[in-house]
Amino acid sequence: MKMRASVVGAMLIFAAGGAGAEIYRCSTAGSVTYQEIACPASADAATLPIGADFPAVNLLERERLLQREAALDARILKRAEIDAAERMARDDRISRERTLQAQLERDRAEDSPVFVVARPQRPQRRAPRHPWPIAIR
Repeated sequence: MKMRASVVGAMLIFAAGGAGAEIYRCSTAGSVTYQEIACPASADAATLPIGADFPAVNLLERERLLQREAALDARILKRAEIDAAERMARDDRISRERTLQAQLERDRAEDSPVFVVARPQRPQRRAPRHPWPIAIR
């Protein structure tokens, strides 16, 4: 609001500075120029009137526009609050789902049977080198 007031004030200062100035229309050798200083003596000169009167400010319309702007700002702020709340709820839900999924995976890993491949407990019998005893041969 302060910025808007300063911009309006600056515009009024600049507008007031040039309100009383006159514009000169100078015609020389078929060319026309417009300038703020008087034309040379050899040029055909004319002074153009610049209106310094401006219509009065419509205060009712100004107030109506300011109220609409304030209502729009309030709606935008409310929408931003709703969006932030929805975003936080969504992030919280995703976090809970991930935690639950990790817990389910841990439970499945604990409940699943474990198979261990190992060697037999007793040693296997070795086969004799010779199928018949030596004496029989």
